[in-house]
Amino acid sequence: MFTIDAACCAHSLCELAEGPVWDRERGELLWLDIKGCRVWRLDGSGMAGVLCEMAQNIGCMALREGGGMILGLAAGIYLAGPEGEFERLEAPGLSLRVRFNDGKCDAEGRFWAGTINLFPGETGISQLYCALPDHLVCRVLDGVTNSNGLAFSADGQTLYYIDTPTRRVDAFDVRTAKDGTPELANRRTVVRIEEDDVWPDGMTIDAKGRLWIALWGAGKVGCYDPATGAPVGEVRVPVRAVSSCCFGGDDMRTLYITTAREGMLPGEADLAGNVYCARLPVPGASSHRFKG
Repeated sequence: MFTIDAACCAHSLCELAEGPVWDRERGELLWLDIKGCRVWRLDGSGMAGVLCEMAQNIGCMALREGGGMILGLAAGIYLAGPEGEFERLEAPGLSLRVRFNDGKCDAEGRFWAGTINLFPGETGISQLYCALPDHLVCRVLDGVTNSNGLAFSADGQTLYYIDTPTRRVDAFDVRTAKDGTPELANRRTVVRIEEDDVWPDGMTIDAKGRLWIALWGAGKVGCYDPATGAPVGEVRVPVRAVSSCCFGGDDMRTLYITTAREGMLPGEADLAGNVYCARLPVPGASSHRFKG
């Protein structure tokens, strides 16, 4: 087991920092403040600031190949154009009792995004969606409570997925239906989180196929081997609420970690809600762009 300590790289004090995305073209990190309804940016010079603000909670986002962003907002999935224009995509079966949460693009340029229940005690009412480059949105998984971390194997054939209350990572085979839409099959559990009061949140994957999981309540990102389910190391953060992570940097060996101020402990007032980073000996997966 290896242990690495992360350092603060962006003093943002977000209420709920989430969804980090590395922009390789610009050499910048983008992330969200879900509750603050803002997209943040850390530029190549190390300066952090608000890139844009929305009128509703932003659960997830990805950059688009033609400019702009695709966003999972409280009211649905939206396309934001480079000139600021907005278009809402129809997500079948989307309930007013949920909002969009974590999401990311796969190597084929499809945007996968899930929802989270808005009312305590309600379970199994959320879904996982996939937005295609032709702007069709498919519902690929039902019976979810808090759709969270996603990661794809290097060949794109396996989706690793977290529904947080289950305290596990499940794997699915990613297949293509006869109509060309994606479908998930052969669900199996590859990682279980055994620590008390620790919840798996956002997730990414490295070049060795190991999963890096933000562990809310534990003050760390855990590295796990999905072939065995065993932990192999961790990156420690001085904040209890660790929300998500992604790889970035010129060589893709920097792990960026978002944190939250929700339920922060005494002594965390100047630490919680910031973004942290750590240099790793192995590169990780890129943040892909939406092709629509």
